[in-house]
Amino acid sequence: MVEWWNTKSNGQIPTAPDFYDGIREAQLIALTVQNMLDPLDLSDASRDIPILHALEDLTILSITVLYTEASSSDAGVVTRVGKETDDNFFYTGDSLTDQAKWNEGSVTLLETDLDEGDTLTIGTAGGKTGAGEVVLIIRYRTR
Repeated sequence: MVEWWNTKSNGQIPTAPDFYDGIREAQLIALTVQNMLDPLDLSDASRDIPILHALEDLTILSITVLYTEASSSDAGVVTRVGKETDDNFFYTGDSLTDQAKWNEGSVTLLETDLDEGDTLTIGTAGGKTGAGEVVLIIRYRTR
């Protein structure tokens, strides 16, 4: 925590907003690590995974697609970020072909508000003939 204070607040005790920004950064890291442990295999069956249940109103800031396995040249498959009532509420798009491992790309958000009580999900239509695994990294903050 002292190192965070030194880098974020120039050695000063952080103000309440600075402190809460640090907590949000910790939440972001937890969401990324949870997702990294179970990447979406684009060639497996269709699946949706709940990754975050909102205990307060949240704003989705960005979504990054990270290829944790190189993708083959055959057609991509749909990846999506949604909520329990709409699996592509925030994002839907085809995975890219011929991506090297650790390539990343940002996507265009369809919506940004995740309301208290909603559950954020990530998923894929699956069925890609060749190889490819992705992790969807979601940045968010409280509203």
